[in-house]
Amino acid sequence: MGIRSAGSQLICTNTSSALISELEEIVQAQALQIENAERNEQDLRATINSQQQEMMDLKQQMEETNESNKRNEEQMVILKQKQETTDSLLLRLISQSPIS
Repeated sequence: MGIRSAGSQLICTNTSSALISELEEIVQAQALQIENAERNEQDLRATINSQQQEMMDLKQQMEETNESNKRNEEQMVILKQKQETTDSLLLRLISQSPIS
């Protein structure tokens, strides 16, 4: 059995208090890191959701543009046919008119 002196017990108490303080600082720092990580995760999720919505909107716009282009192409075919008919009629009229 060893003999403890009051001085050595005081040193142990001081050392324990210092370690506890250091551990408390570490725990507080880790708590802040966790809070920051959670905020970052929330921000990242919000960014992902926003980008997904933007992609959906762009996809919708592309589909609408494709439909519009298809309608325009169909109208262009009809207009070309009408132009051909008009040209043909004009040529017939010109060919039937007397030369002045």
